Amino acid sequence: MVKHLTVLLRNTPGEFLSVMQRLKDHGVRTHAFHLASTGPKSGYVQLVCDDHNRALTALAAQFHLYVQESEVMLLRLQADPSDIISLLSEFAAQGINIENAYQTLDDAGQTLVVLEAGDDDQLARACLVAREHLGIELVSEL
Repeated sequence: MVKHLTVLLRNTPGEFLSVMQRLKDHGVRTHAFHLASTGPKSGYVQLVCDDHNRALTALAAQFHLYVQESEVMLLRLQADPSDIISLLSEFAAQGINIENAYQTLDDAGQTLVVLEAGDDDQLARACLVAREHLGIELVSEL
């Protein structure tokens, strides 16, 4: 498991830029992000970074109480779309709810999927299902 950060943002031009620039200025590399609007005035970005603690410190200094951290699963999947279908089917059968998901590529071009489960118990069960039932590689650090 790794951690990702969720930063609440105003839905205005340059807001996402300020997050990414602040990370760059603090020497933090972003491995994955998910940006979304929650309406005409607000949105959020979720980030997996190479140095989670440095990212948290840098962003909390600018965005104060609008930064939240949580544990997520980071999975390395094959290019076959049936992998994610098998995984999600097993999660559904086990009653595991996925609240957030996004995908990126690692440095070698392999698919990485970030999944956030409903709570810590569901996340632990999801990791067990992925690793032991389906043989999917969990990435613990980038």
